Amino acid sequence: MEKDDLSRRRLEVRITTKDTIAASELKDMETVFHMIEVQDYPALDKMILSGRAFHLPKDLEVYVMNEDHREKGICKLRIKGSITEFSASISAIS
Repeated sequence: MEKDDLSRRRLEVRITTKDTIAASELKDMETVFHMIEVQDYPALDKMILSGRAFHLPKDLEVYVMNEDHREKGICKLRIKGSITEFSASISAIS
């Protein structure tokens, strides 16, 4: 299946399994992962305050839009009923 051909596959609703941090851009999600890894929580707070990252709560219905960066632990999600896609940790969905 071609990665850009969403019309050929049926997207299933998945559920977020934990509260986590997400980001609009892949590069920002990679930065979030790094900040968590090195425990730089003041910098992570600044990412959230700037709007480059945000809290993604548990029990949201989401669609997995792509998993092109699965090796980095990142997937592209869209909340059911929303038109906005964002990057999040693969471990945050069931």
